[in-house]
Amino acid sequence: MANVHLNPIMERIRGKIGELVFRRFENRTIIARNADRSGHVPTAGQMAVRERFRAAARYTRHVMTDPARRARYAPLAARRGTPLRVVIMADYLNPPVVDAISVADYHGVIGDPVVVRATDDVAVSGVTVTLRDAADAVIEQGPATLADDRWTYRATVAVPAGEAVMVIATARDGAEQEATKILPLVVA
Repeated sequence: MANVHLNPIMERIRGKIGELVFRRFENRTIIARNADRSGHVPTAGQMAVRERFRAAARYTRHVMTDPARRARYAPLAARRGTPLRVVIMADYLNPPVVDAISVADYHGVIGDPVVVRATDDVAVSGVTVTLRDAADAVIEQGPATLADDRWTYRATVAVPAGEAVMVIATARDGAEQEATKILPLVVA
């Protein structure tokens, strides 16, 4: 690959001019020929990825026009040294993860805790815990509270010992992406 030093005006060009595409990468300008896509039919997977990126771009544009939502991302972008749009788009593209559900202290008594560890590339905005019985009926559901990097939900309904319960934790991030983890449990 040849290295060419462009004059200051050309170094700032980005985008397409004729058949050439100008890109900035690590303080360098990359010039490439425009890709020939004639005759190429995208697969269903490629179309799904493109639509996901279009949705992320729409979300990013929406956040950039909303000062309150934009302000939530600005400190993180500054700490990372990353453009604000990149942080916002990454938040949309990377859903949160429910890492673990702990029911060590849950015994079916009102007030017993269900502890959830959830992570996100920006921040987890909330966690909801749902308890369902063997017939998939909701026993109880509600928001968990955050303390010391753990989300804790306190039971509001007594569940008899020996009953099979599904503990479902759903984490959300600022982009309203969700992740769920299910833990089967027999109340002791």
